Amino acid sequence: ILYTLIVGFVCKLNPIRLVQNLSRTYIMGVSTQSSAMTLPTELMDAKERLGISDRIAEFVLPLGNAINTNGAAVTTIIAGVTCAHIFGLNWGMQQYIMLAIYSVIATYGNTTVPGGGIVAVAVVFEMAGLPLEGVALFVSVDFFTSLTRIILNVVSDVYVAVIVAHSENELDRDVFYGRKQVGENLMP
Repeated sequence: ILYTLIVGFVCKLNPIRLVQNLSRTYIMGVSTQSSAMTLPTELMDAKERLGISDRIAEFVLPLGNAINTNGAAVTTIIAGVTCAHIFGLNWGMQQYIMLAIYSVIATYGNTTVPGGGIVAVAVVFEMAGLPLEGVALFVSVDFFTSLTRIILNVVSDVYVAVIVAHSENELDRDVFYGRKQVGENLMP
């Protein structure tokens, strides 16, 4: 919600329309739980519903897909902090900072793997010195946390593309507001 409001304010776009225009991307992301499998839908929505130029969409979205793992990193950090508290570990600021660094590193390559979040949690727990028994606490909720991870990853990729397109004057507001159509609409 915060991302949507910021992008709407910065780019002077209707936030409700922004969410509506990305409905196919949301559905594809949640159903596949993979940023890589959502990329073709992201590209279509970016061009055909948001009005982002081909040049911007085809550069920013694949790049973001490859390097953007903020959703996985955030949920891995939350899992680590939760586990530390559950097991009564008395951590200082240095351990929390290292947990964040480990989480970013461990989640870097798992955006294309559905269910890869639990593997990242296990790797981070091992690197941070957390009890591996704590991973079992998160296995049962991994499906639900992966829903939030995928939305964070996919939406932030698209929103960065919107901001870049806006800054480069390559955002067609007529397409965004449905007054003009671009390309073939392959999906209903």
